[in-house]
Amino acid sequence: MLILIIGPSAVGKSATTHRYAEKYGNCTVVNLDDAVAQLNGTETAFQTVKQFGWEKFFQDCQTLIMNYELRDTSDSLTLIDVGEGMLWQEASRKWLSRYKRIALVASLEEVFSRRHGVLRLSLEDVYRYSFSGERIQYFRNCEAVIDCNGLSIEQVVDKMASIIQDDFHIAPLS
Repeated sequence: MLILIIGPSAVGKSATTHRYAEKYGNCTVVNLDDAVAQLNGTETAFQTVKQFGWEKFFQDCQTLIMNYELRDTSDSLTLIDVGEGMLWQEASRKWLSRYKRIALVASLEEVFSRRHGVLRLSLEDVYRYSFSGERIQYFRNCEAVIDCNGLSIEQVVDKMASIIQDDFHIAPLS
């Protein structure tokens, strides 16, 4: 089964997916931004966009996801950490909606405090990029939503494992 993990930048998507794999060991974890950068020989997804443009970035994301889907078997699990760039356009959000999605969400203040150390953005910029009404609605429309406010990575992983087992019917190996 292929599950997309989405949410604002710095909400904990990468840490959660990697910790899930460490704890349960029954899945493949893909960071979509890293995969796109590697595919294009750039250091980051942002450099890919800068060098080749948004259209190529979106096409590469779609191709990579579809390739993982083709490898998918009924007893396998692939978690794809979808970076925020893939959520910028309505067409790409609509395209992603064909897959099972778990949204990790947190308050603006929590995401800002995590993100501020990584990217020097103002609170207003984080709000504009990550908390637009359409983006929040997209997160709410996912098959599952995990509110990460005040939770440790372990607690988020446990909630995700429960969703994967109970809602998507894949049992962790633990």
